[in-house]
Amino acid sequence: MPENAQTTWVLKHMPVTAQAVAELAPALAGKRLAMCQHVERRRPRS
Repeated sequence: MPENAQTTWVLKHMPVTAQAVAELAPALAGKRLAMCQHVERRRPRS
């Protein structure tokens, strides 16, 4: 595989991966926070 072809693949795929991580990280953190709050809200009832 020529070096320029590999570089092209990296440039083509890495921005997508970085964007996906940037978009998913806050969403996962938000879900985790929501789960913790949900559990805390249910504890006093049980």
